[in-house]
Amino acid sequence: MRARAHALADVAEAAPVTPASTLVSPFAHEHVILELVRMRLFALEAFERGVESMLAAFARDVLARELAVAPADVGALVSEALAVFARDEPVRLVLAPADAARVTAPLPLRVDASLQPGDLVVEVAAGAFESPLAFRLSSALDASLAKALGRSA
Repeated sequence: MRARAHALADVAEAAPVTPASTLVSPFAHEHVILELVRMRLFALEAFERGVESMLAAFARDVLARELAVAPADVGALVSEALAVFARDEPVRLVLAPADAARVTAPLPLRVDASLQPGDLVVEVAAGAFESPLAFRLSSALDASLAKALGRSA
């Protein structure tokens, strides 16, 4: 689709824009055709810009509904995080109040009211790793959109 848009842009740039009132040539229809090519190019570019934002908005709406019905599986997230950060010597997990009651972990838990449901912080000997749900969803959404639109993530 982009190659077609570039070809249309080349054609559209090749001819100067001349007001219709000054045309006296028997080839006045060429001006109209070029204007139509330009309009099609602008419409195609606007569509391409809008597709990504429409897909992203749709995906966010679907995710929001899904998370309202079935909250994030924080227990699975905790298990995965502990496996990933095992070398960093995890010492404590920090969860949102809504998630703390649903998780059993081999480490002490701390509840942090500033966290949103699905957020997780793994405190390690040298600091902490934060894994906000919004960031994980945004990363997954960006990768999915890139794949759907044929781009590298």
